[in-house]
Amino acid sequence: MRKNLLRLVATIAALAVTIAALPCMVFAESAGDTVVTPSTEGALITSKDSLVAGYKDYIAQYDKADIALESDEVIVDGGNGVYTAEQGSNSTATVQNGYAVTVGGQSETRNALVWNGGKGRVTYSLNIPKNALYNFYIEFLPPESGVNPEVGILIDSSDKYLFSEMESVSFTRDWTNATEGFREDAQGNQLAPEQILTGEPVERVALDNTGVVVEPYKIYLTAGEHSVTLVGLSHNIVITKIGFTAPEQTVSYDKYYDKNKTGSNADAEEIVIQAEDAVLKNDNSLVPKSTNGNIDLVPVDPYLTLINNMGGTTWQSSGQKVTWEFDVEKAGYYQFSARYKQSDVVNGESWRWLKIDGKTPFEEAKKLKFSYTTEWKEYNFDSQEDTPYYIWLDEGTHTLSLEVTLADTADSYDRLYDIVQSIGDLYLQIVMITSENPDVNRSYELFRQIPDLNETLTNASAELQALVRDMQELTGQRGSQYIAAMNNMDRVINQMLDAPYIAHIYVKDFYTNYTTLTSWLSEMKKLPVSIDEMRLTPAGQETGYKNSNFFQKAWFEVLRLYSSFANDYTLYKEGNDDGVTLKMWVNWGRDQTLALNSLIQDSFTAETGVNVNLQIVSASLINGLLADNYPDVMLHLPRTDPVNYGMRGALLDLTEFDDYKEVLSRFQEGAETPYWYNGELYALPDTQTFFCMFYRTDVFEELGLTVPTTWEEFLYCATIIQRYNMKVYVPYTQITTTTTVNAGIGSLNLYPTLMSQRGLSLYNEAQNATAIDGVEGIQVFQEWTDMYTDYGYQKEADFYNRFRNGSMPLGVAPYATYLTIYSAAPEIDGRWAVANVPGTINEETGELNQSIAGAGTGAGIVKESKHHKEAWQFLKWWTSAETQARYTNNVESIIGMLGRVATANVEAFNSLAWDPEDLVALNEQWEQVAEVPEVPGSYYVTRAVDQAFWSVLNDGINAKDAINKWSMVADNEIKRKIEEYS
Repeated sequence: MRKNLLRLVATIAALAVTIAALPCMVFAESAGDTVVTPSTEGALITSKDSLVAGYKDYIAQYDKADIALESDEVIVDGGNGVYTAEQGSNSTATVQNGYAVTVGGQSETRNALVWNGGKGRVTYSLNIPKNALYNFYIEFLPPESGVNPEVGILIDSSDKYLFSEMESVSFTRDWTNATEGFREDAQGNQLAPEQILTGEPVERVALDNTGVVVEPYKIYLTAGEHSVTLVGLSHNIVITKIGFTAPEQTVSYDKYYDKNKTGSNADAEEIVIQAEDAVLKNDNSLVPKSTNGNIDLVPVDPYLTLINNMGGTTWQSSGQKVTWEFDVEKAGYYQFSARYKQSDVVNGESWRWLKIDGKTPFEEAKKLKFSYTTEWKEYNFDSQEDTPYYIWLDEGTHTLSLEVTLADTADSYDRLYDIVQSIGDLYLQIVMITSENPDVNRSYELFRQIPDLNETLTNASAELQALVRDMQELTGQRGSQYIAAMNNMDRVINQMLDAPYIAHIYVKDFYTNYTTLTSWLSEMKKLPVSIDEMRLTPAGQETGYKNSNFFQKAWFEVLRLYSSFANDYTLYKEGNDDGVTLKMWVNWGRDQTLALNSLIQDSFTAETGVNVNLQIVSASLINGLLADNYPDVMLHLPRTDPVNYGMRGALLDLTEFDDYKEVLSRFQEGAETPYWYNGELYALPDTQTFFCMFYRTDVFEELGLTVPTTWEEFLYCATIIQRYNMKVYVPYTQITTTTTVNAGIGSLNLYPTLMSQRGLSLYNEAQNATAIDGVEGIQVFQEWTDMYTDYGYQKEADFYNRFRNGSMPLGVAPYATYLTIYSAAPEIDGRWAVANVPGTINEETGELNQSIAGAGTGAGIVKESKHHKEAWQFLKWWTSAETQARYTNNVESIIGMLGRVATANVEAFNSLAWDPEDLVALNEQWEQVAEVPEVPGSYYVTRAVDQAFWSVLNDGINAKDAINKWSMVADNEIKRKIEEYS
């Protein structure tokens, strides 16, 4: 009956969407067929900011306006704001006079506004002295956890932004090394320091964090009283000052340079700055790095890994800034130079903005161009005619900063972004007519069904050709990856224009080149460069970089080769302490292992006196036990292993420790369920992941859909989406990850989720047989297979790419997908969201059940270990919020956001850098995870359900017969295993 009801819903949905679409459909007669498609009046996708002009349109109105001077600046205390609470929010904002802050190591007080929860609005009144363009300024104390604080900024209005970018403005924080020197491992190799917030107030101006607008936002204000309203976006923040400051005005180098001062410091010493000694960064991923691949780097050693450079792929995003301090003994003109390597932007450049003491010395300093090179080489800051640019430095202590900027490529990026948006929206309209796999024998006549098709394609082609010409002129290169991608896209567009009646045969080629272009759109903003050292050389002197000869380089390489055989790569040094030493095995990457080992030495060993011998091995625990060479502790055990090992007597029952219940409170309720068996607990959860639902808000808005909360509503949305030749994704594949750090196997995919939502379990109460062959269990299995057989849901797909291009605007996927979309799909920023997986309504109570099955890994103690007490200390330390947060942040700073660990610790999870609103959605889903227990032989349940599923899909076997057959097979295996280990 339930199946028939769902089919009825699908039929009604199909009729509803057809009737609803009739007024806005375009009909085209073609070869006797009537083709129906949605109306294409205007763009298919419209931004939520479409009624508000962008910054470039806004500032164009004031190209002749005066620029405010320093004497015109207006700044008020943060405590002067008037707070308006948001209805239903728990946020608060209180004024604290005498709020203690530290500035430059000295204690000061501020009249501050402490805004907790970050919801609501704070309004300030400021009296502007004259008509001019100003920068918006804020001084604040940032939150210690989460992402950079973010607010909307309204000027003289309660609901209308001056330009669309003001709806969400983010402010970076200041980070520094946690320790003065560099830590070392047992062999003397240096380790990168952790990054911590400075703890001091941060001064920022409002700017475009995407980097497309290079300069800070300029806001035109007339003389008189004005209001500034900060709209909270859920970020905690302490505001100490706010106001409007004078935009920086720079002159050209010719006007800056005073020839009369030349030669005044001819006898001064050259100033050398080691890049790894940066004092300040505005991103915690900007950690110093090491390489021993070049003898001329400073410092370098053929045997040891020494920290000796800054940058690479962690210093590539617009706005990332690194600051160094240096002393000048004699005032005068100095030339900036650096030893660098930029091997990522092939045949291209990475740009940096140089500032001295926070100010740009002259206009040319905004565009330091580091050209492509596969070797470390010298960069000299000079003109195209090789004439040095000199910077005047007074005697004393100064700061030098280099900031990633799009510089001359900003306009190219902006233009390409508009092109990608246009052809991406067009592709979605085409797919709604032809599907992703058009019938080549059918005449769609796309130019009739999409009235502006040819116009859009013609404009896109013209824009691409103009952009190619401009980029060739800018770079001096006739070809590059970007140019090739644009030329290929232009080729396909012209093929479609030249053959309008068969344009649909190029849809796949169109999609391929479109996705390539979107990938390059993301890559264009990545401008990495590595710097070994910088020098400020007095005018007229030669730089003093070390340049070894051929024989020195050859001998260095010989020593490196020898060291690769002779070096001891163990992370633990025997005999350095008389205390207890725990042996621990991990099968991780070296970056993750070094991050953990560093934490162990700094925190665990330092606090407890217990040493840890951390070893990277690929052997299993069973191999170790058989060889009598086993660890004391194991981390990231796949979810099936703890019970399998524990019932064989290989893992310790953690309930032997009195405080185990207290430790379990760190995790979501029931997170440890897979690690219990017969009243014994064999592991603590250290990672946990789960499914979420992702949807394209722009497509939902266009189709008039609301976010589904039940499977019936999901089916309705899917019916409409499929009606327009798009797809929905309900994966069959298990929740797995490709990295060892996050490894874990989900419990039979979506099937246990559907069982849980009906209040059912995979096993009987005694957990000695399955419970999937009952009447309700069979019904759930039938509904699950119907999703793919009757309703055409995609069970396997490249969800990320199809989600970003809009052809799969709704789907269920592991929450790690959020990180991929968030960090690697800039072209759909603000056009997608995450929500709970649909649930099932209890027919008796009317309650909605949105529970889902989870996945994860566990950490356990080997029973044969002689150090149970110390191992338990380690597990408690490892699963603590502080350790999990520090470890995850360290790994993320090395390998990026996609390397984020799926920590099971709730407090640690919430302290990571998430968008606040998305964090609420993720937590709501996480709280409803209902883990599936593990029993002896449970691996056969996975196999049995899998076989039953495919026999229905591939062989057409009745769902009831299939599940009955394979449940018996699973029951027999469970019974056999229980008897074997009783």
